Amino acid sequence: VRLAEAIDGALLLMGDRLRRVAIERIGDFTDVSVTADRVRLEQVIINLLQNASDALDGHEAPRIELRVEQRGKWVHLAIADNGPGLPDDKRDHVFTPFVTSKRDGLGLGLAIALDIARDFGGELTHDDASGGGATFTLRLRKA
Repeated sequence: VRLAEAIDGALLLMGDRLRRVAIERIGDFTDVSVTADRVRLEQVIINLLQNASDALDGHEAPRIELRVEQRGKWVHLAIADNGPGLPDDKRDHVFTPFVTSKRDGLGLGLAIALDIARDFGGELTHDDASGGGATFTLRLRKA
């Protein structure tokens, strides 16, 4: 799957929900292909974008960065927001089913996204973003 096409598809499906958010692409997206199923990859990207967008509610300068790095046989897609970051009591459990910091959330999105990433032979991790916010990094094999 061409990564740029999956990202473009996810952004298109997100539509107006990202209208107020500055989206910045960092890295070379053009000729990067990964081992994945496009629909399921878009599902993971949509989940990460939706979580980032939710974290930015009320932020006066909302921004999401999409960073791509190629490292050997791996491609890393990092999705970082400049929101408040994850609450301390949730950081170690973000991928645990039914754990959520959202008032109306089910706590299944990140658990499902992690399972999909692993089905592709990859991984999904979380780090605090430098300067605040959260960063989720999807690591997939190059195709």
